Amino acid sequence: RIMGLLKTELAVKHLENVTVLQADALALNFSDYGGGRERRLVVMGNLPYNISSPVIVKLIRERAAVSRAVLMLQEEFAQRIAAEPGGRSYGRLPAMLNYCADIVSLSAVKASHFFPVPKVDSRVVEIRFKSRIPRPAVDEAFLFNVIRAAFSKRRKTLKNALAGSELAIDGPRAADVLESSGIDPVRRAETLSVDEFVRLSNNLREMLPDD
Repeated sequence: RIMGLLKTELAVKHLENVTVLQADALALNFSDYGGGRERRLVVMGNLPYNISSPVIVKLIRERAAVSRAVLMLQEEFAQRIAAEPGGRSYGRLPAMLNYCADIVSLSAVKASHFFPVPKVDSRVVEIRFKSRIPRPAVDEAFLFNVIRAAFSKRRKTLKNALAGSELAIDGPRAADVLESSGIDPVRRAETLSVDEFVRLSNNLREMLPDD
């Protein structure tokens, strides 16, 4: 509803170096607008809180076109994506971000700063995507699938979570690949470091037949 006003403001100020694009962020292909070391994008936004997770997952997957993102998020969510292994808040999204990005908290934004006043506080964070990953996964998409499978049943041991997942492996094979990766099968997903997830993913990728 404010697109027309925005275009008018730009025209009045004769700002011709701005392109206004009305689009769904989840359907947008960021590589159409940036890419390569010299043309990576900086994404900034006050995200609708109900789509914060899918937007960040999309940014992770398309980070070849994005150098960093500065986002306002719900306070609780902002704390969760910065969580470290070992805590209850550590999950699929923090694990994916730990693999490929550094997160910096920029500013707290109290609910009282908005009108009408919402029920939650907010926080502005910066997600800086790494230009180089020290120990990259052999198959990054598969790594993210393994992370998702491990956290899909987070109350279960890793062996049982993997065996009951879309990865289509049984309990004995799950135990074998965990042990060969130096990971106790009775551990839970939230205890694994990024390096352990990468090692597990690489070993599991070798075990499973190609699609």
